[in-house]
Amino acid sequence: MNDKLAACIKISEEVVKGLKANGYAVLEEGEYPSTAIDIGGTHLLLVRYFGPTFTISLPSKEAFDYRSMEDLAVGMRTIAEGVAAYRVSQPKVFTIADAVLKLRPAVVTLDPAWTLDIPGTPTPSEAWLNSEKYSIGLFQEDATVRVIVWVGSDMRLIGINTPERLVELPGWVISHLKDQVVTNVRLAEEEKKRAAIEPPPIEKAMAALARGKRIQLGSGRWYVTYFIADGKLRCGVSDEGYYDEEDATEEQFSESMKGNAEQAQEQIRDGA
Repeated sequence: MNDKLAACIKISEEVVKGLKANGYAVLEEGEYPSTAIDIGGTHLLLVRYFGPTFTISLPSKEAFDYRSMEDLAVGMRTIAEGVAAYRVSQPKVFTIADAVLKLRPAVVTLDPAWTLDIPGTPTPSEAWLNSEKYSIGLFQEDATVRVIVWVGSDMRLIGINTPERLVELPGWVISHLKDQVVTNVRLAEEEKKRAAIEPPPIEKAMAALARGKRIQLGSGRWYVTYFIADGKLRCGVSDEGYYDEEDATEEQFSESMKGNAEQAQEQIRDGA
């Protein structure tokens, strides 16, 4: 056990004792260790140790910052009052920590090494459970948690707002993580194939433009379009709805095609 984790656990033990809580669970053992305090069957308080400072926070609402165990002892009443007020406003809540602790035993069957990345904000509303192959996003939304798994560009999500949903969570996540890794392998292979594609020779591309062809490179909200006007090579730039045209050089055109070789080849082939 590293010194930071030991310090985080010592803090957690004091909070459990001071609030007469049910106990604590370790969430992350790495550089910035964290634990969750079980109060009334919900892991309501998040403890994060930054060394030497530490933060104890309620879900998306309130945070208590301390620099020493003595500060914590003095502030224990304030934490207790904050917890009591929160439980009145949110009598039934599901937290990111609840979801992480439910997921951990299941996801280690896919990959043994996972880290929990939590932003350093006072009351974090998101966390990412990551391994070398997989990634799971967890988002606190008032009294519920939204869990997402990206499968390529497709966002799969489930809301945790009942005990039944929390029970279903591991099976749901495992099925989508398997899709995630299969899709990532496929996308990597496709990207490798695209990277191997050579751009068309500049002479061939310029000849297509001379015949009146317009070649668009890029996509989405930013792309450029090369064309010939009044015997000059021109470039139209579309950026977030803004459009402008300017003179271009063959070197600029060639570099643009290198970054979009497949797109350039398809357009020249279609216009042949």
